[in-house]
Amino acid sequence: MPAIMPFGQYKGWRLEDVPINYLLWLNEDGNVFGSLKWSIEAELELRFKKRDEAGNAKLTAEDRKRLIVLDTNDIGQWWDYYSKVFENVFYGVRLTRPELTVQPSRRFMGYWVPSTMLLNINNHYILPQSRFENILIHEMCHQYITEMNIIDTSPHGRRWRNIAASMSSATSNLIDICDNEIYAVNNYFRPGTLVILPEQQSGKKAPVSAESAERSYDGFIEELSNA
Repeated sequence: MPAIMPFGQYKGWRLEDVPINYLLWLNEDGNVFGSLKWSIEAELELRFKKRDEAGNAKLTAEDRKRLIVLDTNDIGQWWDYYSKVFENVFYGVRLTRPELTVQPSRRFMGYWVPSTMLLNINNHYILPQSRFENILIHEMCHQYITEMNIIDTSPHGRRWRNIAASMSSATSNLIDICDNEIYAVNNYFRPGTLVILPEQQSGKKAPVSAESAERSYDGFIEELSNA
């Protein structure tokens, strides 16, 4: 008999039908125990396997010819570039260069550690260039929160979303809170490196307004607030 969600917004749903971002959030929340936790872990493992298989099938032979490898020095140059954008957008604020790392994960595309000023990018997957940039800017928004000593209601609270919306508008990158895209597994894995698929030269990015970026967060925030 399939496992059923016993509470929250998806109460009564089969686990296989519950959105993966909700399952990840529950699993990391620390308040789920026993058989439900084991069932969520099993469901996530099944989803990860299917996602990896779909991503591997998606990467074409032509794509593989265009792949490039970045190390932390290369990522640092991207960080330097976007730190200047932060400086322009937020009235001359200068972020401190953090420790930049790349570590594999099937669950998180990146993370920021305030206590050690560490910014990590996931290298389990081959990332399209635009997604790599979005992840980097997303974590830099968390860094801005830390360095400016901003008090927020949650890691992706209203203050973070305001900052991310401003950066979305300034860079024409919609800075996401969660990631539902499918990526190929990084079979070229070397510790300390990231493999990305460069953008095809096909014109400028479409502009992103701060208002549309703000609206894009509403569904996810509402979903978690009803947990």
